[in-house]
Amino acid sequence: MMLYYFSHNSILVLATTTLVFHGFILINRGNYFDGWYLAGWTNRHAWGVMERFYKEVGMPYLYYLHRFLTSLPNHSAWYSLIIFMSIFSGSVFAGNFLISSGICSEREALLISILMVCYPGFVIGVEKTLIHYYITPSTTLASLLTIIFP
Repeated sequence: MMLYYFSHNSILVLATTTLVFHGFILINRGNYFDGWYLAGWTNRHAWGVMERFYKEVGMPYLYYLHRFLTSLPNHSAWYSLIIFMSIFSGSVFAGNFLISSGICSEREALLISILMVCYPGFVIGVEKTLIHYYITPSTTLASLLTIIFP
């Protein structure tokens, strides 16, 4: 099977739509909901507490993800960029999957991808502790494209 991609114009439309709907994520530097726990553990360098918490809630890999990201300079900007790019890339991967599988035309896949970007649940992307809800779907869709359409 052959992998078909969005045209450059479709990518531009998706990028613009993502920026319009979720551009505020890129400038947000606040802590919300459980982000205060993460900020507290990071500021106090309480890595053992963070590691234990994520192991006990069944997501031990998040400790390593947060430990790495919080070690970067200006880590809030990195969180925001990763969440924003995950929203955008997830919609691109989903659209490419629809086109390549023959389920939809490019125009139909673009509409579905735009609706995916406009999903209001993504507004929670301002919360750093929920980064795994953004990385996981986009990497899963990228993996599916790679496996099904090598």
